[in-house]
Amino acid sequence: MNPWPALIDTVRAHAGRFLQFGSIGAANAVLDFGLFLGFVQYLGWHPVPANVTSYMIAVANSYVLNRAITFRAHSKTRGFFDGFLRFLAVGLIGLAISTATLFLFLYILPPAVAKLASILVTMLWNYAASWLLVFKQRQSG
Repeated sequence: MNPWPALIDTVRAHAGRFLQFGSIGAANAVLDFGLFLGFVQYLGWHPVPANVTSYMIAVANSYVLNRAITFRAHSKTRGFFDGFLRFLAVGLIGLAISTATLFLFLYILPPAVAKLASILVTMLWNYAASWLLVFKQRQSG
């Protein structure tokens, strides 16, 4: 059985939503990165707590924007706080992925470059989990 047609159909179905998610993600990455740099360079924080703080601020902002824009049609199937708790759980796993990636890359890259790498690695997890666990419509019946 050839899995490619189904995979291509899935990618097409998600392409527009993924672009919206990516645009919001890019804005939140700028927010995350800017806060991270501010905490590290101007406040003298260690990169790991700076990452946790900047990431969590960006996650909260991301939920509000993705609920209003990217997954607008699906956001009414769950209450705001139920969806936020799910998004937060996804975000916490993303935080673990982001922090582990940052920690590993800090051995070979400057903090700013390590942070960018962690953002890229975490993006696919965040989209897939947001779609499947947070905003996907419930099956009726």
